Amino acid sequence: MRTGSGLTRAAGLALLLTAVPGSAQPPSDPAAGGRDARPTLPTVRLGALLPLSGASAWYGKEIRQGMELAVAELNGERPPGAQADPAGVRPADAAKAADAAPSPSEGSLPSLGFQLALEALDVQPLDVKDAAAEFGRLVATPTPVVFTASATPTLAIHQLAAAGDVLVVHQGLPTERFPATSRTFLHTRPTVGARVETLVAHAWERGVRRLALLAAGDDFGKAVRARAGSAWRARGGSVAREESLTLDAPDVGLRLRQLARTAPDAILLAFRGPDLGDLAARLRDAGYRALLLALDDDPATLLAAGSALDGALILAEAFVPEPGSAGERFALAYKEKFKSAPSRYAANAYDALAMVAEAIRTAREQGAAVPGGARLREALLARRTFPSVYGGRVVLHDDGTLERPLALFAVERGKLTFVRYLGPADIITR
Repeated sequence: MRTGSGLTRAAGLALLLTAVPGSAQPPSDPAAGGRDARPTLPTVRLGALLPLSGASAWYGKEIRQGMELAVAELNGERPPGAQADPAGVRPADAAKAADAAPSPSEGSLPSLGFQLALEALDVQPLDVKDAAAEFGRLVATPTPVVFTASATPTLAIHQLAAAGDVLVVHQGLPTERFPATSRTFLHTRPTVGARVETLVAHAWERGVRRLALLAAGDDFGKAVRARAGSAWRARGGSVAREESLTLDAPDVGLRLRQLARTAPDAILLAFRGPDLGDLAARLRDAGYRALLLALDDDPATLLAAGSALDGALILAEAFVPEPGSAGERFALAYKEKFKSAPSRYAANAYDALAMVAEAIRTAREQGAAVPGGARLREALLARRTFPSVYGGRVVLHDDGTLERPLALFAVERGKLTFVRYLGPADIITR
């Protein structure tokens, strides 16, 4: 933990972050005319249940640090190279200053008129008991929002959060186990269905008209298959073949050769990790030479595929900071603060916290000092779109899912080459 930016519990599992420069010192008296004079601002607490120890700590730490950076900027700590008001207060021309305030797409996050305090507690991905207990500790003091990273703890606290009117913002993988509708729940990673829709739309734009689909029998494969065929037919395309495939089946080689002879324009592979790479290699061995499409950028995929994926297109949730973009500014500020480059987990967390902070600001302007979770969700849905470090905007849907730009990669000589971000036309800005 950084000294001066947080307090740890004795067990070292919690972080209380106020992220106000010089917060250990009492505020200067504005009447004294000191350059460091700052008004006393109310504080809104936010909570997080993240894996901060053990095998999953690497992504829990990334999520926490992405939120820490957002809190620091919103509380007035400027990133390197940013110009802050030296007195810490608005200049005389307040309206003009407000219009010129940097947004997430232009610079660091603008101040809110209140402080945020973030407390992150360690909860392991499968620990239901700890999730409920630590959630209780967080909300013992009014806490309108709790961020989570793992599905099982999130489900464990869902009913508790609904009863206490606490908004749960899940930053892990979406799952069908989550409630279809809830007034106190959001999840910030795109669903498999949204990713499929984006990829098939791009394939159509490239001129693909005959598409084949090979899907694994796991939840991911089933989810891709459930959406891909219908989405493709809705565009007027034909599905050359659509089937579930088990790689250790005795007839898999024969089936792949039969598919290669039908010569579809492209084949969408609904597999992940080494299995995806293995299937790509088998398809090439079976004689298929046209376009392969996939949805997983795991390095293990490329390792297993060898050169078989060369020329393939892969759509992923990766964060790629483009030159001159809000993403580049975020990446530089993150690296300066934490001495490492941000991952997709940090970028998602930064976006999520900034989005929630804006909803809190809106609710407070409407008279709610500590707004409840349902009210915050309503404020988020009322605004609907928010700036993103991914180079466009994130869009919140009525069901609580978030849609944002996704990274398109081409595979060249066994390596991923970033092409551009993809998404609905209304969320991509260039």
